[in-house]
Amino acid sequence: MRDVKSIGHAAGGLVAQTLITLADGDHTPSYIGLGRKAPGGKLDVVLFEDGLDGAKAWIAKKDKVDAVVVGLDESEKEVRLLLGSPDAKRKYDMICSVRYEVKDASVVKKSAKKNKATCLVSTSTIGFLAETDDDVVADTFLDSVLAGIYGHARAADLDVGKLGDYDDLE
Repeated sequence: MRDVKSIGHAAGGLVAQTLITLADGDHTPSYIGLGRKAPGGKLDVVLFEDGLDGAKAWIAKKDKVDAVVVGLDESEKEVRLLLGSPDAKRKYDMICSVRYEVKDASVVKKSAKKNKATCLVSTSTIGFLAETDDDVVADTFLDSVLAGIYGHARAADLDVGKLGDYDDLE
């Protein structure tokens, strides 16, 4: 049995961590996989040194009940999520994207001196393409990704949705 809620929550936390790490100027891996091979099993984290090709090959293997890839595309200023599918006919159940903008550290520091809170990163809403016909899977995944983002220890540094709807961005 899949646990779309917990894998989505973990993926949301990873999206938040990716954005915070990027804003802090630290090294951020481009592609990270999260998956479990058995219901209730431990969640394994995989880093892909061969980028998107390695991530796609990993998620396409049907040896996992839960699998998601979080990918950072700095040139497009986008974080993407791929929710694996247990259906042999397709690779993904959901493809999601969040656009982001990292604020200049000097602006954040000036605001802090004036006792004004300024978030380090602004994002769009989550854009998505549901490859599954199961609305419960799609809704649960999206809701839990958001919960994972908002539940991150540094969620206050993220201004989720500030850039508007994903579809409205150019």
